[in-house]
Amino acid sequence: MPDLLLELFSEEMPADAQVPASDNLKKYITDGFINESVSYANAASFSTPQRLCVVIEGLAAISEKKVEFKRGPKVDAPRRAVEGFASSVNLKIGDLKIKEEEKGKYYFAELHQPVSRVEDLASKIVKDAILNSKIPTIAFINKRAISAGALISLSCDSRPFRGCLYDYW
Repeated sequence: MPDLLLELFSEEMPADAQVPASDNLKKYITDGFINESVSYANAASFSTPQRLCVVIEGLAAISEKKVEFKRGPKVDAPRRAVEGFASSVNLKIGDLKIKEEEKGKYYFAELHQPVSRVEDLASKIVKDAILNSKIPTIAFINKRAISAGALISLSCDSRPFRGCLYDYW
């Protein structure tokens, strides 16, 4: 099973900010994997005055299949409304399901999310975690950045972080 290591190098951070910052970063990353239906065995975060580190162990190789139900118009709605709903979810009217709810019967679309490779999702999740965290960041690129390194460096702004180590294996 793959593992992920993210290590952010920084200027000196105040002692009372280190643990909350690394925990916050870990939460954003683990929430990202959960939202993408990716399971993992263990997640840990570490910090020093000049580093924040998140380790995710035992990642699944692919995301789990996800089924989502999107509610549409009531069954007695005009046909044009039902056609519009079916068209918006790329289905035919015959493919819609009818379910009973408190306020009546509604059309529902059963949407199957495609399975994704975790290595494709990991860089997006890390980028989003850096963007959403309250940690001001700057990317330091030594000569060149390709693939996930380039994507992660683009998610940084121009403040105390001076580097980033990202490894997925």
